[in-house]
Amino acid sequence: MPNRRDVLQGTCALALGATGAARIVPAAQDAPASSGSGGRAVPVRSVIRRDETILRLGGLGDGYKMTWDADDRQLVVVNDGAGWVENPTAFYGARLWATGGGIQNAVFSEVSGYPDLNDSARPENSPRYFGHGLLAVRGRLYQFLSTLDQATKRPRHWNGAKLIYSVDKGRTWCNQDGSSPVVWEDWSMQSRERLAFFEEPHGAFSLLSILQMGRDYSANQDGYIYVYGLNGNVDGRMNELVMFRVPIAQLLNRRAYEFFGGRRSDGSARWVKDVEARAAVHTFPRGWVNRTNLFADDLVVESWLPSVVYNEPLGLYLMASAGIGCAPDGTEFGKPSYFGVWASSTP
Repeated sequence: MPNRRDVLQGTCALALGATGAARIVPAAQDAPASSGSGGRAVPVRSVIRRDETILRLGGLGDGYKMTWDADDRQLVVVNDGAGWVENPTAFYGARLWATGGGIQNAVFSEVSGYPDLNDSARPENSPRYFGHGLLAVRGRLYQFLSTLDQATKRPRHWNGAKLIYSVDKGRTWCNQDGSSPVVWEDWSMQSRERLAFFEEPHGAFSLLSILQMGRDYSANQDGYIYVYGLNGNVDGRMNELVMFRVPIAQLLNRRAYEFFGGRRSDGSARWVKDVEARAAVHTFPRGWVNRTNLFADDLVVESWLPSVVYNEPLGLYLMASAGIGCAPDGTEFGKPSYFGVWASSTP
């Protein structure tokens, strides 16, 4: 049987090879300009894939959420692998790397103070944590780590997100309550008091991605952090994108979160405190969420977690996301997967 990395690489090659150009889809055509934009947004009508610009930089893993810190480092999270270690001796649920050098000769180095999430060293059947939303802002680093339920019946579902942070550029890390070192909560310790999100309705906000706005979040003008999540774990919810915002200084305070609750008559966002009153900010196509997969020991529902970046010169928010190509029985990678790019004048 092929391993997971081979299947992923082959599927990506099929999907991208089938699409020479991708349409860019406006997510909110008529929305007012956001406070993050200094002027009128420039329209973008298409995206063209340039094969000659693709660089293959090695590494083993997935996820690859990125941010840009005050020291001009691009930081990247690697899940399910060893990253750029030449002779790996550990398999990590999440690991943080920094990039250096130029675009053509990028060099990767581990951020040595990152909490050790060596899966092979953890007790059997203990909860697993995977690194996703990462943000450098005002000299700090924040990250949400997603965790799965305890179900023995497959597939498993995402049911929580833990927030950790560093005030010293990644040398040391704290739990959300300020305690250190970072603790990987066991099943009995997981709760809404210890995790930013836990057993929310339908598993919403268990998988999170943070809007990137320039170096150390410097392009932001309204003082808010914007975070995107999936609305659940099944087709019809995992393809719904939900979001919250929070003042920069209040990210560690779950009570300060405001959830997108739909649009007002003038097109502006309505923000609500009650997570039950959330609304989808965007809906991806249905039919791209797996119900099972190729790996008997790793049956997890996964699809559609995006990356969103503010492009300051264009005055646009650009989102890239992918859906799993499913066979008729719901098995992942049963056909070429879906890759899309979207643009909006607001978050």
